[in-house]
Amino acid sequence: MFMSEKGGLQVNVYRTLGLGERVARKLLMGFEHTQQILYCDNFFSRLSLFQLLRKIDIAACGTVRTNRHGMPTECKPVACKMKKGDKPKFWLNKAKGMNLCSWQDTGRVTLLSTVHSNELTEVRTRDKQTKWVQDCF
Repeated sequence: MFMSEKGGLQVNVYRTLGLGERVARKLLMGFEHTQQILYCDNFFSRLSLFQLLRKIDIAACGTVRTNRHGMPTECKPVACKMKKGDKPKFWLNKAKGMNLCSWQDTGRVTLLSTVHSNELTEVRTRDKQTKWVQDCF
């Protein structure tokens, strides 16, 4: 199993992981405590995996499905209505070192990160219909 000398996984914890979490852990075996960053899509991203990786000094960032277990209800589309062009919404959990960000593109995009902060950057975008350039944050 995935046991490391310092702070690794216990066998009973490994058995409770989902498929995406097991695959990510297997791929990262040997990288514990090397301060690497894992970038992944919403198949692999879950709060429990990111918390587990943080314990072994691996940061993570990726899109996440809002209907995953443990996701805050405030970030779900029903509770947080957004339209394209709205400023992104952030949810921080300093105790767990997690940053969650949602914005509306052609669909809802939600990003979970243990790497990034909640700082905004100005971006210039072009609207396809009106051909006007607008500043977004």
